[in-house]
Amino acid sequence: MPASVMEAIGAAIIVCDGSGNVLSLNRTASSLLGYEAGELMGQPVERLVPLALRGIHEKHRADWVAAPSPRLMGRGRELTVVRRDGSELRVDISLGEAQVEGERRIVCTLQDVSHLRKREDRLQEIVDAMPGLFYVFGSDARLVWWNRKHETLLGYTAEELKGRQVYDFVHPLDRDYVSSQIALVFADGQTRTAEFRTLLKDGSILHTAGSGALCEIGGERQLVGLVIDVSRLRETERQLAARLAEIDELRRQLELENTYLRAEYRAHHHGEIVGDSQALRKVLVQVEKVAGTQSTVLLLGETGTGKELIARRVHELSSRASRTMVTINCAALPATLMESELFGREKGAYTGAISREAGRFELADGSTLFLDEVGELPLELQSKLLRVLQEKKYERVGSSRTRTADVRIIAATNRDLAEAVREGRFRQDLYYRLNVFPIRVPPLRERREDIPLLVWTFVETIGREMGLSIDTISRRTMERLQSYAWPGNVRELRNVVERSMINSHGRTLTLALPETGEPATDEALSLEEVQRRHIRKVLDLTGGKISGTGGAAEILGLKPTTLRSRMERLGLDPRTRRELTK
Repeated sequence: MPASVMEAIGAAIIVCDGSGNVLSLNRTASSLLGYEAGELMGQPVERLVPLALRGIHEKHRADWVAAPSPRLMGRGRELTVVRRDGSELRVDISLGEAQVEGERRIVCTLQDVSHLRKREDRLQEIVDAMPGLFYVFGSDARLVWWNRKHETLLGYTAEELKGRQVYDFVHPLDRDYVSSQIALVFADGQTRTAEFRTLLKDGSILHTAGSGALCEIGGERQLVGLVIDVSRLRETERQLAARLAEIDELRRQLELENTYLRAEYRAHHHGEIVGDSQALRKVLVQVEKVAGTQSTVLLLGETGTGKELIARRVHELSSRASRTMVTINCAALPATLMESELFGREKGAYTGAISREAGRFELADGSTLFLDEVGELPLELQSKLLRVLQEKKYERVGSSRTRTADVRIIAATNRDLAEAVREGRFRQDLYYRLNVFPIRVPPLRERREDIPLLVWTFVETIGREMGLSIDTISRRTMERLQSYAWPGNVRELRNVVERSMINSHGRTLTLALPETGEPATDEALSLEEVQRRHIRKVLDLTGGKISGTGGAAEILGLKPTTLRSRMERLGLDPRTRRELTK
């Protein structure tokens, strides 16, 4: 790209060769990153990426460079870069490629995303500067947004205003009238002005007039208006129209940027794993460390956290990646069938064994075997599994011939295996043999910053499957998703997104969070108590129905058998929804 063109572009531009080495950058890029142009020449562009993520980004770039035809790689993907002084900066990056004199060139465009926060702050400054009480509320009349004059004029704190209805500030004799005017605005969308008496916190009365208009904000119908002293009504109506127009324009720009920046979420895919939180980064660093070894890996974490995806990532980064990873759920079959599933069987080994069948260890020879829910493995099989792990030898059911298996084991459980060992439900020697390299997969409530990334990924995946298209998700909707406790973790989140997409109208996601869902709070509850409360409420919602369409298991993203087992462990009777007498 000619130097004059690069300097004329307002954004920071970095040009690399086909191998990702920096060839040139403009002055905007030098200023943004703190480097002189010559300092980066010939350096890999991954030098600008945090050390823990370089390997991932190098692989992504290599895959892209290896593509057979020129193409754009995203438009607007958020990424962390490291400046010369060591500080980190979030930027919006777009990648493209071009042919220059027969040579392949990668063109990186970087933009600082801090302007979004400035735009939001400007929006708050506008409403705070209004001469009266600015408010936004939905059809339930509860305040969604307000300016600080609600605090200074009415005498309430911001905390006291949360969840209040607008009728709480209207004189009792005027409430029916104000309620009818609000209902008319929601019914026909016409802007209306009404005079009424406003109650202050100290009990005094202010004679006011309110003007409100119906707007669609983030896909939701809400009333936006202003309450002022009656004597200033006429002048304020003019100001309100101008301010509402400015607010609407800023809102539109924010939603357009939200749609534009949706592509950022593709930048945080690690294979099938989605996220960029510190908790997930820690897991990925552990995955990279152990993947190149032959060590046994034990994945610990709640149901629905994505332990199988982590197992696949370990396999994909290992020397066994050319072979398919073999999976078996240790809770899926009774002990009599589980043994033949693991080790295979000979024809006639037992009633119903009408043919010879290879087991999972035989299928996984030279590859990886993923033992899901290994804590559910019956005791009588645990010794046989231990032998295979120690000696790499086993026999098919009904055969005396000893076979060998070169298998790398990855196991996963949502149980406390150490506690199971103490209770005699799990062999101590097998536990030590599996617990070579434990990786704790964090629950979704510990990586809330990944929820927007996951939501957009599910929106795109489900949209392709259903032929639906969602372009916009309101900030309020995303905040509600991030405040929810998610006892069913990522699996429950996907189900909620799918249900919300089905219920949405147009191209904006309408949230369909379970009405009984409890947001995360600071109340000191044990994990078991949180799960017990949530499961009880979901069962109330479904009328006690556990399995099938619309059942509690579907809502929670669990298998019916897993839900029943968890209810029994939590002291909930699966038959009655009531707590068991202890």
